[in-house]
Amino acid sequence: MSGSAAGFRRGPAGARRGQFPLPVRRGRMAENGPENMNRTLPIGALVYVLLALLLSLYFAFAAVQGPSGILRRVQLEAETAQLVAERDALAAEVARMKSLTRRLSDEYLDLELLDERARDVLGLVRGDELIVR
Repeated sequence: MSGSAAGFRRGPAGARRGQFPLPVRRGRMAENGPENMNRTLPIGALVYVLLALLLSLYFAFAAVQGPSGILRRVQLEAETAQLVAERDALAAEVARMKSLTRRLSDEYLDLELLDERARDVLGLVRGDELIVR
């Protein structure tokens, strides 16, 4: 072995066996050098970048305006707050009606409430009262 590392022979142009020599560019160095930086992108790269941009815009739009988007979430939260307030108002009304029903029931008779309801509903008046309209 003529002065090389063990197991490697030098082939043509001094390259080791199993390795490829680097290509040498000749004649076009001035065109591809730093002096000529006005290269355009290939059409495939432009299509790829445009497609990626369009997909990004689509997903951003869907995240904001879509059926599960941010605006729909805000709308649902406002609607939920409104329905909770309505539910609480109805629960208070039910509690008031339960109280009135209990006070007019046979087990617990509130005479003042009975008198008030008889006057409002039936228009009853005691003999010593004066009606002012």
